[in-house]
Amino acid sequence: MAKEEFDFKALQELNIPKYLKEYCKPAMMKKAKAAICLIDLKMNKASKKTSFIIIPCKKMPEAITLFKKIKAEKLHLLKKVVLVEFGYDGQANKATVSPKKGGLTTELLEVRGKEFFEANFQWGFEVIGVEGNESKEELVANKENLAPEEDIKAVDKIINSLAGAIKTEAKEVAANLKQKSVLATDQEKVDAISTQFDELKAAFDSSSEEVKQKVKAKYDKVLGYAPQIAKIKAAVEKALAQSGEEGQEDTSELNKELEQLLKRVRRDVKAFDKKFQKATSSLQEAASSIAAKGEELVNKFF
Repeated sequence: MAKEEFDFKALQELNIPKYLKEYCKPAMMKKAKAAICLIDLKMNKASKKTSFIIIPCKKMPEAITLFKKIKAEKLHLLKKVVLVEFGYDGQANKATVSPKKGGLTTELLEVRGKEFFEANFQWGFEVIGVEGNESKEELVANKENLAPEEDIKAVDKIINSLAGAIKTEAKEVAANLKQKSVLATDQEKVDAISTQFDELKAAFDSSSEEVKQKVKAKYDKVLGYAPQIAKIKAAVEKALAQSGEEGQEDTSELNKELEQLLKRVRRDVKAFDKKFQKATSSLQEAASSIAAKGEELVNKFF
């Protein structure tokens, strides 16, 4: 449980099984009234960062103190941290959190938190009390009533950012893997791209059916890169942890796969652009200031 003089470094020295045993016993979690949630935290000197960590606190003041410490001492990126009010619903067998402070998005909190609690507790997980303490059902209903153009712009923004990252950073990391010159910054780059994929999935899943139909072509095209990025990420983690001829063979093959994927996209760009233009013709004017056209989007990849 979090204490006034919380030792953050001691937490990071633990492996996941020890962390769960010391901080996340079910009885402790059920009594918690607040918590700090973090994503992509490096623990136990491992090359792979943890997807989700929660630090339960008996009372909100304890959590506030810990949040201020993390922020003041820059112990973790604020956009990957959130202070929450925590509760356990025994009848529904689920944990509920209500975000109070921090930069972690509600979408990522829900995606990562759900995976964590299902895997380690067999509990459900729900984010509540966002945007004026509206229920999740009310938020979904309100989102359905938003102008489709605004949701399209939101998804497009993530897609365009991913396109640029794959064009530059992913290819740079693949080249470093092939040359066996992987750096710690390569890990940060692929972690950031993976996080963007999570954000894109969350944004798409929370969109109305109308919006999904309009952006599906672009969404599917960008999401097609996820398996290659996952392989690159795994290879980076392995390369940072060890070296050898086997790693050289694996990473060279990864680089070939990425190049082949780019060539395939290059061949299909005309057909894709025609399909995209037809699907979004009714909303081109509304989204044109932010959204890239099909050809412009795919051109970002090479």
